[in-house]
Amino acid sequence: MQNGKIKDERNFKRLVEETKMLSQPIDFADLQRGGILSKDGAWYRVSNLWDLPEHAAQKINKIVHDPKGFRVTLYSASRYEKIAKRLEKMAAKEGLLT
Repeated sequence: MQNGKIKDERNFKRLVEETKMLSQPIDFADLQRGGILSKDGAWYRVSNLWDLPEHAAQKINKIVHDPKGFRVTLYSASRYEKIAKRLEKMAAKEGLLT
């Protein structure tokens, strides 16, 4: 931003969309019912990384491979909610959201 105006609208719109995606909560219960995730201590065991929804895969904080497969820790969507709301407000003010 310069003088209160967003200079690169295309990248700003992409930032807004990515942040909105990251702010979507992960439905752990549904993923566990589907056999995609299972709780493993403070971690989650993942049957197939490609089966994770994009908004969940983008929140992988740590990943470890062991003889049983992959274990991951995930960032919470709440980390992104406040940022997403601020960016949407800025975009709306600039008339960038349709």
